[in-house]
Amino acid sequence: MGTDGTHHGSGGTTDDAVEEGGDAQRARLLEGAFAAATDAIILTDATRPDNPIVAVNPAFERITGYAPHEVVGRNCRFLQGDDREQPELDTLRAALARGESSLVVLRNYRKDGALFWNELRVAPVRDGAGRVTHFVGVQNDITDRVAAEQALVRRNAELEAARDDLQAQAVELADAQQARDRFMATVSHEMRTPINAVMGYLDLLDMGLAGELADPQREYVHRVRRSSRQLLELVNDVLDLTRAAYGHLEVDTGPVNATPVVEEAAALLEEQARRKHIALTVELPPGDPPAVQADRRRLRQILVNLLANAVKFTERGGVALRVTRRDGALHFAVEDTGIGIAPEALPFVFDEFYQADSNLTRRYGGTGLGLAISRRLARLMGGDLTAASEVGRGSTFTFWLPLATADAAPAAPAAATRDAAGTAAV
Repeated sequence: MGTDGTHHGSGGTTDDAVEEGGDAQRARLLEGAFAAATDAIILTDATRPDNPIVAVNPAFERITGYAPHEVVGRNCRFLQGDDREQPELDTLRAALARGESSLVVLRNYRKDGALFWNELRVAPVRDGAGRVTHFVGVQNDITDRVAAEQALVRRNAELEAARDDLQAQAVELADAQQARDRFMATVSHEMRTPINAVMGYLDLLDMGLAGELADPQREYVHRVRRSSRQLLELVNDVLDLTRAAYGHLEVDTGPVNATPVVEEAAALLEEQARRKHIALTVELPPGDPPAVQADRRRLRQILVNLLANAVKFTERGGVALRVTRRDGALHFAVEDTGIGIAPEALPFVFDEFYQADSNLTRRYGGTGLGLAISRRLARLMGGDLTAASEVGRGSTFTFWLPLATADAAPAAPAAATRDAAGTAAV
């Protein structure tokens, strides 16, 4: 071993070195290994009272700050300072008393008073007769590891507390949403009766049963009727949304002839399109289109929603409803030449209550429920609803429904008649 504490081997094996140099060579080899160890090593004398330290290696001084001459002859307990109430110390003392090995983790203190966590392995050294003469202890400073473990425990506790808080908030939110939905459903049901009564009396006024109306009065009646119809549509949308929230939005599907349903929906929007001087066209596939698997009333609701939106947001040009058959489904595309939808807003148009532009909402009205409900209905009937748009050029909303089975007969359509104004009465 050199003066720097490193061991200079001869290139042979340990057994070779021992055989060549005998006890002296063995002693130098062990001394070099003792000095080179990176963990602190302590040797105590078990035959003397208080089991004092008889030797420590350089790593001990590096870890604890104590030089060998400061610790030789002392019991190791000075490393605990005043922190003697550690359960691990009882475990260690019991093992030493029995002459057994032990592994404990202790809170120790360096010479400067700084705490460090000591992972201590102690083993007995016996003489030829089997008596314990010494104990060798190997200390490993695991302060960084313990700090990381404690930080992990604290973080886990914080996460568990945050999880519990989120769960409590989720329960509160669910309760609030249920209360809101119940309120909306109740109010919506209660509103339908007076709205229908208002619309009934408006019809009576328009028919002249209370006397002939002057032209300005008739225009007032028409405006109130349009507003009442919009309010009723809003109430119906809210009811559908509430049913959907509870999973009660249901469809009664069967084979449906789509042609009369398309014609009815278009007829309902003809007057609005004519007032805005825009074209409203319908294109059906040649011949009788195949039946679709759908709920007739819900199919009509989707078509009316899409056509109403298209007419509302189109100021010039026109609106077209094109029906095509492909890939085992019937596709309904509502195209307009309206204001279009910005690319960043397009992914959200099917969200409930979403409005792409508050200024447009004030100008055109609407609640942002129609598209959300229409997509839900399309999916409930086994299809889907998508959108494509370009600002300034218009939008296309397309939904498809699966074709009915070949052996199923189309449901008989409700009779549709037209009044003098061209609107459909079903």
